Amino acid sequence: MEETFYDVEKAIDFAFKEKKFIMNFYSYLKVNNARKIDAENFKSSKAADNIKILAEELDLYIQGGQTDTAKQLREAYGHLS
Repeated sequence: MEETFYDVEKAIDFAFKEKKFIMNFYSYLKVNNARKIDAENFKSSKAADNIKILAEELDLYIQGGQTDTAKQLREAYGHLS
């Protein structure tokens, strides 16, 4: 499972740096002959939680606004625009 975490982190970094989205997680699991328990373990992992938080923050960043949270997100993710 550690290799999966590493590969997901690399794919996220690549997406931000190169603006290319290379990971299809379903295909990744199939190619690596992952079992249902492997997918469930990843889903309940801290890495998956962090991905969810990142996605929620980026969604709020895209929505914009004038709240304190929106201002913090513009500061944190302003380099993406």
